[in-house]
Amino acid sequence: MQSNLVAVKQRQAVRSSYGVIDFMTFLTILLIGADIFGIDIGVNIRIVQIFAVFTVFLLVVKNKFALPKTNVNIVFMIAFFLVSCLLSQYKRITLPYFMWFVYNYIFIFGLAYSYILYFGFRRFYSIFRMTMYLQVILIAIQFLAELLGHPIPFFSTGTFHGIPRPAIWFYEPSYFATYLSFWLTVSLVMCVCFKDKKQLFNVLFSLLGMVLCTASTGFVAIGLAVVVVVLYSIRKNRLGTIIKFTLMLLILAVIAYCLFRDIVNTFVLRLITQGIKGSDGGRTSMYGEIWSVFKDNWLFGVGPGAYGFYMGADRSYVPSNVTLELLSTCGILVTILFYGFVFRVIYNAYKVGKKYKNNYLIACSFGLLVFMIVLQANQNYLRLYMWMFFGILAGYTRIIKKNNMARGIR
Repeated sequence: MQSNLVAVKQRQAVRSSYGVIDFMTFLTILLIGADIFGIDIGVNIRIVQIFAVFTVFLLVVKNKFALPKTNVNIVFMIAFFLVSCLLSQYKRITLPYFMWFVYNYIFIFGLAYSYILYFGFRRFYSIFRMTMYLQVILIAIQFLAELLGHPIPFFSTGTFHGIPRPAIWFYEPSYFATYLSFWLTVSLVMCVCFKDKKQLFNVLFSLLGMVLCTASTGFVAIGLAVVVVVLYSIRKNRLGTIIKFTLMLLILAVIAYCLFRDIVNTFVLRLITQGIKGSDGGRTSMYGEIWSVFKDNWLFGVGPGAYGFYMGADRSYVPSNVTLELLSTCGILVTILFYGFVFRVIYNAYKVGKKYKNNYLIACSFGLLVFMIVLQANQNYLRLYMWMFFGILAGYTRIIKKNNMARGIR
């Protein structure tokens, strides 16, 4: 009897200790886009980065932390990134960026990768989904508060032609829309392509978040997610699915227009009437300038984070496209290695998902693909949530291969 009580207490202690890891993982994912909650020490140290370090520490203590054993892309990318930092005339600016780069791989990529490897994808994704629900609810509250003339002071907010532009703790609405594009695509692919009806709520919730954050980037993301679903359905010869999906899409479009007419007219129709150049807030007008900087510094760039100083401005003056940012600040070698890494993560996830008939892994590969395309509307290859997505796909791919090989399926 006494031994049974001891065993029960031991199991409770284990659950309690892993509960702390779950809670810290929840906080880390919830605030992973919290750009405005940070401390500026040359680079902006976000509060969430401290949470991530503590979470990884707990995983290490429990012997539940791991990184991929062989990743040539990452090794060479880090090496050339460091060379770019050291060759720059702005080392005081670039070296903290190198630390940030390494940090992202160990503490953000590594956290997601390790959690999924040891606790499973479903458990991690359920935590991720809870944080997305909460953030969309907060976006809705912020939208209504701004509409009523009572903005929430510690949230990032603003208006455009009288329309609220909520972003909660993200730097701007387009950042939140870019982040949301992953969840929207995964949910939509699972719902339509793989007929998981439980995903319909996630689709509607993510669409609500996209509309309420009023970013044209978000509507582009919706369009890309739709294109992915249609192309995949065509490839699988699912005419009935395409017809049903088109009807559902038309109904949702009519409902969205009736409920959010001003938002749709301002942030969607202007993409048609004014084109991308007239709707991008001046982003594309910088492309020629950034390309010129790259041509003059094509091998190693001007140094990570040093673009503004090179142009005689300050750190706030940044390239307006993530690929051009990589080219101009880090050079051609880092850019090729970075996208080689991204392609490998997406391709491996899709290939393994298809081979072992894992629908979620296929959906996640499409989610990251759409996210990376939408990201081109902005800059910053060090976004924490991007590296989390890399970790999700890499960890999930690894555990699916491992589990199937253990069952003798190759």
